[in-house]
Amino acid sequence: PPADFDKIERMRHVAMSDPEFAAMVEGGHPEISIVTDEFKARPDLITGAQWIINYKTTTDADPGRFSRKAADLGYPMRAVMECELFKKAYGNYPRGYALMVQEKESPYICKLFIIYDASRPADEQPAAWHYGRSELAPAIKMYRKCCEENRWPALGGAEDLQIPDYIMKRAGLL
Repeated sequence: PPADFDKIERMRHVAMSDPEFAAMVEGGHPEISIVTDEFKARPDLITGAQWIINYKTTTDADPGRFSRKAADLGYPMRAVMECELFKKAYGNYPRGYALMVQEKESPYICKLFIIYDASRPADEQPAAWHYGRSELAPAIKMYRKCCEENRWPALGGAEDLQIPDYIMKRAGLL
């Protein structure tokens, strides 16, 4: 619809008005698939400078709130996996990995969150990189076991929906 198109254009204008970000994405390659026998990834953009950029919209780009959401949604683990697949395909890690986060409501605030930066020593990578690495190996192990046994425990069955204690307390039920 025209209203959605107009909103997207305004969001794009805000994102590209940051000269550092605009320069970073200029000449990039959108949605290139990286595929192995077992895994695949399709980053939103691989820049000319070999950074992987994934674009995310959010209701709140505040670093504290978004970082919690990013961890819950597995973004750090996905970043590590995409970097590993990039290395397998091209022989080296990308120069960096970032999430370009933009709020969905005006004024469409943008924030670039770095997850990996090849110019930093391994022990100085962002916490998200270390967290993602710690999450990836067990996830791959679980995936391989499910494939091997053709059993996917997260699918099917019924269980009670649990409500976190802090929400129950807020409702006066605990």
